[in-house]
Amino acid sequence: MKIVDLLLFAYVIIISDTTFALCEYDGEPGCNSEIEMTRPWRNFCEPTKYWTCLCTSSNSCTAEIVSCSPGKGFMDSDKFGLFGCVPWDIYVWTTPKNPPTLP
Repeated sequence: MKIVDLLLFAYVIIISDTTFALCEYDGEPGCNSEIEMTRPWRNFCEPTKYWTCLCTSSNSCTAEIVSCSPGKGFMDSDKFGLFGCVPWDIYVWTTPKNPPTLP
């Protein structure tokens, strides 16, 4: 039984490392366009997080990461009519789309 547990653990670690390695760009917006200032943007690597653009008084804008509350994932799907943090039981993964500008 211990060998099976060890192999399962190794498999999970390998899959996790591969998954994170595949996520080279996390969807962070450049915060250089008007549309980027008006809505949150999906984090491509972590479905429980999203980006918002915040601007200082000197008109310098940067993306900040925000977390959904526990038990929810972020969706931005016109196809399903869901936008924002939604419960996992209605969450549906969709192909990510880049924001208009990149950092």
